[in-house]
Amino acid sequence: MTTDFVARHSCDSPEWYTPTGYVEAARRVMGRIDLDPASHEEANLTVKATTFYTAEDDGLHQPWHGRVFLNPPGGLVPEFWYALMVAWAEGRIDQAIWIGYSLEQLQSLQPRGRFFPSPIEWSICIPRRRIPFVENEAKKAARIEKLTAAGKRANAKSSPSHGNYITYLGGYPSKFVGRVRRLRPRGDPVKPEAPEPSAFVREVQKLHLRQLEARTPEDRDAADHELSHLLRMNAAGRLDEYFANREAI
Repeated sequence: MTTDFVARHSCDSPEWYTPTGYVEAARRVMGRIDLDPASHEEANLTVKATTFYTAEDDGLHQPWHGRVFLNPPGGLVPEFWYALMVAWAEGRIDQAIWIGYSLEQLQSLQPRGRFFPSPIEWSICIPRRRIPFVENEAKKAARIEKLTAAGKRANAKSSPSHGNYITYLGGYPSKFVGRVRRLRPRGDPVKPEAPEPSAFVREVQKLHLRQLEARTPEDRDAADHELSHLLRMNAAGRLDEYFANREAI
């Protein structure tokens, strides 16, 4: 039997969209979706982000803000993760849901000279079954036409080829875990995992929550200043000194 293989999220096939159930779970966690920086008009019919950037817009070089939903395109995964970390560190985004297309991707996103945590250091869930990403309709039609012309069997649907993960950035990790526990697309349960974050990530989350809950400009400025100081100390490799000073206060 002849079958076809479609590379999910590869450089040749980057347009695979997140199914509705996962998008709606992300919306419930964050309250709304302000931005999808790696999207398409077709995908945004489901995501319904207030602002979205297409490949032509080049979301890596556009302003990021608010609550972000991000299913990164193949070939640009490290770049989008780095952009997300920068936007988070600078306080331009409040929360984010990152859809990781493969568990192998986690290995490629381990820090290599960049002082930002990898996805596994945040709240993370691993679906028990693979996410059935939705293929771009135009790409699907072209794929089927090409395979049919070659005399090969063309499946209308392509089965998932990777195990996946979902990462949450924000001040409410317990809400994220609680929501994904209830997410059961097509009857498939999701296994959430929330590993103990590093001291650095816990401190970033705490300071970011202070920013969100600040009642006065002075309180927000103080949280902004402390977060900037933490990031500078981390970049300088002086986290031990930072936490020692905190304990001495």
